[in-house]
Amino acid sequence: MNTSPTQRHVGVEIEFAGLPVHQVAEHIVSVLGGTLNVHTDYEIQVCATALGDCTVEVDFALLKRLGQARAEAEQDVGLIEQWSEDMLAAVARQLTPCEIVTAPIQFAQIVELEPLMQALRQAGAQGTDDALVYAFGVHFNPEVTGLEVADILPTMQAFALLHDWLLVRMQVDWVRRLAPFIRPWPDEYVARILAADYQPDITTLIDDYLAHNATRNRALDLLPLFAHIDAERVNAAVGDDQTKPRPTYHYRLANCRIGDPEWRLSAEWQPWLLIESLAQDTAKRAAMSEAYCQVLGQMTGDLFADWPGQVQQWMDRS
Repeated sequence: MNTSPTQRHVGVEIEFAGLPVHQVAEHIVSVLGGTLNVHTDYEIQVCATALGDCTVEVDFALLKRLGQARAEAEQDVGLIEQWSEDMLAAVARQLTPCEIVTAPIQFAQIVELEPLMQALRQAGAQGTDDALVYAFGVHFNPEVTGLEVADILPTMQAFALLHDWLLVRMQVDWVRRLAPFIRPWPDEYVARILAADYQPDITTLIDDYLAHNATRNRALDLLPLFAHIDAERVNAAVGDDQTKPRPTYHYRLANCRIGDPEWRLSAEWQPWLLIESLAQDTAKRAAMSEAYCQVLGQMTGDLFADWPGQVQQWMDRS
């Protein structure tokens, strides 16, 4: 684990539509260099780019399994099987994203992905705003500074305090808000972790999280991090094997407006840095936590609705 932002790394996952996997991979080679390692029609690894290895895939497990089975078959599939796969692929192109998954890169290197975003945009890539069904996003996986409660809890608290303000500031797409993928932490859980007397050990921290958030569908998904610390505990609570343990936060709030010429990937990264900044400011975080717990305790929605405005005042004091 690294404590310096200049040394820490972040993995980036970028979801979009409009281009087939092989064309996306070719654009990566054109912009960042590297060589193609084609696993299937739906999964391609681009090796040794200027930013390390990356993967391009269709985010559709069934289609990837079909592609893998066909790639491993000793003889060609029949016409019916091929037609079924082609139909499924056509549906997938409309409803599920193509996804670029980068290797961990340094925080400062995120800006080096902008030429690739521009090339994909010019080739016809479509993002969050290009169709009502496109609930696409950018996921950032920043490396944690450590695996102790003192390393993790302040970032969790900062995210909880800034979440509603970030929805407004980042103009998070309404389709993404309504879809299940980036649900907020429940209010009951937020109140618990913001309480002044909340001083858990790492086991309690994980158990409390799992009691309220045993799903990957959270704007800040901590399952990969907690699985890295205690995989058996997480797997028992979640009941699937799809969580990949890694010492990172899995931040899923950002839109992917790759089709917009004014959109910048690096701008979507900036809110995370605000979260980390608040995590390091103990006094401000404590004062905001006290104020937010009072808001959560109100029976009416008026004060709660104004919390983003209150956060803006706090942030303006920086």
